[in-house]
Amino acid sequence: MSKTNVKEDLFEAILGAVALDSDWDMDSMQDAVEMMLHIDCYLENGFGTDQDYVSIIQQWQQKRVGELPFYKFYNSRYEYHCNMRSIQVGTRRRMEQGEGDIVCELRIDNGAPFVGFGYSKSLARMAAAELAYDYLDEQGLLRTMEDEIDEPTLEKAVSQLQELAQKGYFSFPIYEFQEDHDDDGNPVWTCECSIEEYEDCYYDEASSKKEAKRLAAYEMLRSILNHENARND
Repeated sequence: MSKTNVKEDLFEAILGAVALDSDWDMDSMQDAVEMMLHIDCYLENGFGTDQDYVSIIQQWQQKRVGELPFYKFYNSRYEYHCNMRSIQVGTRRRMEQGEGDIVCELRIDNGAPFVGFGYSKSLARMAAAELAYDYLDEQGLLRTMEDEIDEPTLEKAVSQLQELAQKGYFSFPIYEFQEDHDDDGNPVWTCECSIEEYEDCYYDEASSKKEAKRLAAYEMLRSILNHENARND
């Protein structure tokens, strides 16, 4: 069975469950379809590579706290303004954008909500999600180096460092080698790994040039990720 068929079956199953659970309430079914398809995003942007902010924020929130983002809708701007909290939690200011009478509040933390306006719930949701995306992007919170490589491994350390450098996190690593020999005349390779943005450099030795490079790269990678985690904590 193809991935497309699996997705089609899953879509039908979810929509059927919503229909039965809501006693065939059309508003609930429409909300479910809009959430799964984000159809207004495609109507506005086509089926190209434009950002689907709703999906991005959903993935970010699930990875961050294991929960879906919280959206709250108001049927009119008047209803929304009547229900605005007089005291805002957190230091981030309230952010609003979009056109239309339907209002969507998106909360991803304890700060003020991101508020989107639209002519449908889907459009209002997208406007709010785009605000959240822009904020996270400006704060450098969307992705981390750890997100890019999942988990550092000795086998892939050289390529993982290379990948992070290609994505602009830091300059390309510099490797310097020196060959010596042990008492039995066997080669002993020493490799030093350094990166311009980091003061510390790491070196290791092995019987092969390739293995020494991999060991030094692994130590550098672990140090960088530990430094990044400490900075974010």
